[in-house]
Amino acid sequence: SQVGIHERDMFVSISSAAIEAISAVYVDSWDDALVVKALDGLRNCAFVAAYFGLGSIFNQVLEMLLGFGQDYVTSVATFMYSEIGKNKEFGLVEVELAARGIPPLPKSFLRKSKR
Repeated sequence: SQVGIHERDMFVSISSAAIEAISAVYVDSWDDALVVKALDGLRNCAFVAAYFGLGSIFNQVLEMLLGFGQDYVTSVATFMYSEIGKNKEFGLVEVELAARGIPPLPKSFLRKSKR
């Protein structure tokens, strides 16, 4: 299908608000399905921005995604090297992470319990 200047203008006019709304869902949601849909929405925004050659909008989405990843890794690293993270058993680590608002870790991040 052919896309014209009107579609590009429409995307430009709604992209900032859409990106902010989608990122708010990503940040505020605890529902895995909503998080996946938010990431999919940001990916689609990036695809459309790239299609229309809108580098600034593409960069906005990319910076947002990289920021989410950096925040997650920083939170995990800070917790895992704290006294609490070093001395907790597997199940208790997940409870502590949830209490701090940090999403669950991949199993490879968790230390084995030494009993």
